[in-house]
This record gives sequence, structure tokens and C-alpha cells, in this order.
Amino acid sequence: MREFQDLRGQSWTLELTVGTVKRIRDLTKVNLLDLRGGKLFEELAEDPLRVCEVLYAACKPQCVQRGLEQDGFLELFGGDGIAAATEAFLEELIDFFPPRIRTALRKAIEQARRVQEKMETALAAAAESPDLETRIEEAMMAPSSTPGSPSTEPPAESASPPTASP
Repeated sequence: MREFQDLRGQSWTLELTVGTVKRIRDLTKVNLLDLRGGKLFEELAEDPLRVCEVLYAACKPQCVQRGLEQDGFLELFGGDGIAAATEAFLEELIDFFPPRIRTALRKAIEQARRVQEKMETALAAAAESPDLETRIEEAMMAPSSTPGSPSTEPPAESASPPTASP
């Protein structure tokens, strides 16, 4: 059993059982029992919204007791809260499985963490790039080619006067 806190400091308890795993699958289409290739861990490491949807499904009985629907639950998470809840969830997921599978799961989760660290490093490098400000300014000044986007140019004058409707 693991605990985590939301942005308001409220505690939530995670306890994965077969019933919880089924509820998560039914509500989110995330099958925690499908461990092939580590894709589950990559998906959860890369998508904080998906993690929070899974957490909602896992904590749904507590949400019902507290009168929270999914949107209300999701509003309680951001930044550090998502990171702490994800850690608690992953540790609880590992403990759900028999001991012989736990070692492999820990390795898969470590790989997912390395992928996440690489993404964070790439983002930090891009943010520190000396030409980032220039590229942003150029993108803002470039004429938009997206249909329906506001144009920076005045409307074209029509060559012939408008005709009256009958």
C-alpha cells in the first residue's frame, strides 16, 4: 500500500488488487497486466495525463467517498504532485506482481526513467540554446499559412465593384 498527496495536501491511498487492476483497465483501457516490451512504462513515463487517469481509476472508491468526479480529481494534480503520485503508483505496481517478476519490472521502470531523463535533458538543452529567442521571434513574425489564421496583411482589394442582389 502506498500514499501520495495532491496539490491541496490531501492524502490518497493506493492499493493494487485484482479488482483495482480490472477497474483501471475498464475505465482507461490501460492493461497493467500487459508487460510486453515495457511499453506500459514508457507510456506512463511520457504522459502525465494518462498517469492521472490511471490514478483516478485506482482511487475511484476514495473519489466517490469525497464526492469527486474525474475532472475534479485531475484538477488536484500538477508538477511535483504528479511525480510523487507516479512514483507511488509504480512502486505499488511492482509489489502487485509475484517476486519472480519484480526484478524484471524494476529494470523496465528504470529504462522508462532513463527515457524520461533524456527527454528532460533535451528540453533543458533546447531552453538554453542561444538562438531560441531568435527562433521564437522569427516564428512570430513569419506570415501564417494556416487557413483561418489571422493574417498580418491587409485584405486584397477587389478588381470589380460588388453587384447588388435581386
